Amino acid sequence: MYRLAAYRVLTDDEAAQLGDRRRAFGDGFMVHFYQADSRTLRLAPDQRGSLVISENYGTAQSFTITGTDWQYQYYLEVYNNSDTTIYLDGKILGMAYRHGSTTSSYWTCEYTERFRNDRAGVWARWFHRFPGSGTEYPLAPGEIAVVAVDAIDHSQIYPAFPDLSDADFELLGPADVDNPSVPNMPEAGLESWFFGHGLLPTSDLYFLAEPVDVETLPRVWDEGGRVPREYVRFPRDAVLDVIAIDANNAYWEQLAPPCDEEVHRNFDRLPGGFIEHGPDFEYSVQRVVIDTTPDGRAILQDTNTSAVDLIRALYTVGTLPGNGGQ
Repeated sequence: MYRLAAYRVLTDDEAAQLGDRRRAFGDGFMVHFYQADSRTLRLAPDQRGSLVISENYGTAQSFTITGTDWQYQYYLEVYNNSDTTIYLDGKILGMAYRHGSTTSSYWTCEYTERFRNDRAGVWARWFHRFPGSGTEYPLAPGEIAVVAVDAIDHSQIYPAFPDLSDADFELLGPADVDNPSVPNMPEAGLESWFFGHGLLPTSDLYFLAEPVDVETLPRVWDEGGRVPREYVRFPRDAVLDVIAIDANNAYWEQLAPPCDEEVHRNFDRLPGGFIEHGPDFEYSVQRVVIDTTPDGRAILQDTNTSAVDLIRALYTVGTLPGNGGQ
């Protein structure tokens, strides 16, 4: 299994012809070569979009402290990449369907194709809804909203963990610790996430979507695993952003090579980010800063290719690191 990716940023002279706006172009494939072959990559331009997932802090391996697995220090950030205020009220943040490998006896690539590679939308089972009835939670251009699993100071548990006591939102599950000063994002999916603290964002597929009535969405049962589960499809025109994050684990990838597409290319072309598989708790996966506006507001890169849109860097709760694509 090979990852093929290509990436290009306009030079300063080229950007000057477009009003000094820097542009990025990206594409990628996950392919299996069994004999001499070739692939053509078509570089798609970045899109400013509106609301994007800008950071994911979720170590690929839980950390054991005094005999107890602690895995609630995770957080996601969403960023207003547009020029106008966006209201978060009712929007959906969740994990998209991600099953299938070339060696699986349960979720074969042939079986999971209809879920993974659906141009009409993104299938999901676990997701949360932002609170609010319409205009209660505005996010101005260039502003960040921190979504914590548990909005507490996790550095009291382990020094390298983040302090999330001032998060903007916290995920709510049936066995959760609640910070009363932080608005809750209740589970809105078809099943509660394991452990009862809400969705744990690690290495996976995550999406943002416009407010939708979940009861009206198409539903299909996935019979491929040991336990059949029902999924709903968020339509393409409601999906705001998708990121595909992988763990840095070459052994597992060789043992169970993933299918060529983990989500349709309408949404993401190639996973990236690469969370370390191990106790590396000071880093997160972040979206590249491609440009800044004259007033200093960051513009984040979005070519729908996580392999080039996402990088690893020291985590920065509630701020952009100014990584500049480095």
